[in-house]
Amino acid sequence: DALEYRYRLKGQTNSWTEAVQANEAVYSNLGSGKYSFQVQARRKGNAWPKEITELSFEVKRPFYATWWFIVICVLVTGSIVYYIINQRIKQANQKLRMENALMEMERKALRLQMNPHFIFNALDSISSFIFKKDPQQAVKYLNSFAKLMRLTLESSMEHVHPVETEVSILKNYLDLEKLRFSDKFTYEIELDDEIDYDIGIPPMLIQPHVENAILHGIKPKQGAGFISIKFYLREDQLICEIEDDGIGRRAAKELPNKKAHRSMATQINRDRVRLLRLSTEDNRVDLNYVDKVDENGNAAGTKVIITLVAEEI
Repeated sequence: DALEYRYRLKGQTNSWTEAVQANEAVYSNLGSGKYSFQVQARRKGNAWPKEITELSFEVKRPFYATWWFIVICVLVTGSIVYYIINQRIKQANQKLRMENALMEMERKALRLQMNPHFIFNALDSISSFIFKKDPQQAVKYLNSFAKLMRLTLESSMEHVHPVETEVSILKNYLDLEKLRFSDKFTYEIELDDEIDYDIGIPPMLIQPHVENAILHGIKPKQGAGFISIKFYLREDQLICEIEDDGIGRRAAKELPNKKAHRSMATQINRDRVRLLRLSTEDNRVDLNYVDKVDENGNAAGTKVIITLVAEEI
């Protein structure tokens, strides 16, 4: 009863706590670290002495808070993340390769769908010349047809070919159709001077629209017609315009036995442009139809505008 005590836990506080009646000190939820439990005793009425009884101890960190465990967790987590990302990249690349392969196959299939139709028309024309007992025209047409077929087959094996090659094919095709329809129309092809030889265009993309202009616009028209084809650059875009002064799309739809072919050719070209838009990831790639009218509001022909990326070969 003549003694008094005080204590403190260094590492948690520097203040002393006097033990009045308690004979124990309890500390709960101590964090990790080094501590020193200190105790002093004195007789009542005397000053606290300099001597301190001390017990040092250390609370260890839990294993999940140690540096080596954190490093292991970071490495394991990083490895898992890297593996997941790497797998996803591989899957994305594989999917992209498959999509590109599918699009390329679809492009080739679409081109093959177009070529037979023209071949059948050309052979029909040659047969017509033979039946009319006009061998000179038949031979002339056959030679021109052979030249066009060679150009078409050579270019159809490529994803793109020079615009000048496309112009050459169109000229041969239009000359054949002029011969076939006895100069029912004239044509003009304009190629912008800014278009270099290394600017490419997908083969057989323009010809079906020219064919539509001849068969469904000019052929049913009273009198001769005119077809204009223009290629020009606008910033990084290649624009092609096919324009005719035929009867117009509305009147053409009412022609008998024409809807099936016109619908198929139009859909094929829309599909090709859609594939080109996907492969180039450029939403500006487009196919538009403009119905021309005269000052009286009557149909005056059709204009087709094809917008492509100015792709270098």
